[in-house]
Amino acid sequence: MDRTQIGAPGAGIRFRKFGLMPRHAPLASKAGIFFVIFAMAAFAAVAGAEELRLGTEALITGAQGLQPNMSIEPNTDRPGQNFRVLDLDKADPSLCAQACGGDSRCRSYTYVKPGVQGPKARCWLKSGVPTAQKNTCCTSGVKVDQSGAAPSEKVPLPVGKTSVEQDTDRPGMNYKNFDLIRNYPGLCQEECLKDPACHAWTYVKPGIQGSGARCWLKNGVPPAVKNPDCVSGVKQKE
Repeated sequence: MDRTQIGAPGAGIRFRKFGLMPRHAPLASKAGIFFVIFAMAAFAAVAGAEELRLGTEALITGAQGLQPNMSIEPNTDRPGQNFRVLDLDKADPSLCAQACGGDSRCRSYTYVKPGVQGPKARCWLKSGVPTAQKNTCCTSGVKVDQSGAAPSEKVPLPVGKTSVEQDTDRPGMNYKNFDLIRNYPGLCQEECLKDPACHAWTYVKPGIQGSGARCWLKNGVPPAVKNPDCVSGVKQKE
């Protein structure tokens, strides 16, 4: 038998060759060395698992950072403009916000508490931004751009199809109003251009009629009134 081998014939364990134990080490000493080796292996496995956990958490945090930001509106419903409804396994409004943030079609959401529309919480994803209504059943929110910054209200607006009247309100003759996804008067102007019933529009800056900006579409052309909180315009005749 190879004199460098320790243990049963055929085991192929050559600890003595590398100086890990004397040739005639007592059984207790051999057991102790095996325990040390096992403990070192277990420690390496635990350390590797912890490193993997920390790395996974960092990846999750980074992925969440790439999600579009969502406003949070407690005790608020935004009925209408739904394109998808989800039952949630957990009563957590942030799950609904995450679902909206991960869907390019979604511009706003409404979370409904358990027991209101069924035993589970429910999430409604919306293709637009319906008007906000106070309701203790719900939490709603609106998607904003990825950086969290809204476009500047000083961005030049297209002219030619509607006038652009800075610091001007045109109160009255309203037939439709809604919150805007961004604080930009051009969005209100675009909505008026798309709607044949619209003859004039007024954009109201955020913080005046709610936390966000608001758009009023008008079926006539009311008189202009100076107001630093508004931007208005009149659709040009074809």
